Amino acid sequence: MFHFVDNDVESKNECKNLIKKSFIRSSSAKNNDTLYKTDFKCAWLYLFGYKISKLELQEYFEKLGKNYYTDGVTYEEFERKALSDISRLDVIEELRNCFISIDFSCKGFLTIDDLIKQVINGQEPLARKIN
Repeated sequence: MFHFVDNDVESKNECKNLIKKSFIRSSSAKNNDTLYKTDFKCAWLYLFGYKISKLELQEYFEKLGKNYYTDGVTYEEFERKALSDISRLDVIEELRNCFISIDFSCKGFLTIDDLIKQVINGQEPLARKIN
C-alpha cells in the first residue's frame, strides 16, 4: 500500500502517479481517457487491492450526475475519488496504530487495565515498536 501525507508534496505526487498508472492500465484501448464501470472497478482493484462495491460506485456516479450504466469517469474525477479515499485510509491506519499501542492484552479491545497502564506508564506504549 502507499502512504499519503497532506502537506508532503512528494508523497502526494507518488500517490498521483500510482493513480494515473492504475487509470491508464484499466482504461479500454478505444476510450483511454474514460473509465466505464468495469474499467473503474479494475482500476480500483489495481490501486487499493479490493473491488469497490457496486453501491459505492453507483453513489459516486450519481454524485457526479452521471448514468452508471452508460457514462464514464474522466481521469480528474477518478483521481479526486481516489485521493479522498487514500486520505481517509491514512486516518484509519493511524487510529489503528494508536489502538494497538494501547492494547496491552492483545485481545482486540481495550480494557480498563490497559487504559490505567497507559495513564500510569505514560510514554511506554507509545515508545513500543508496533509490528
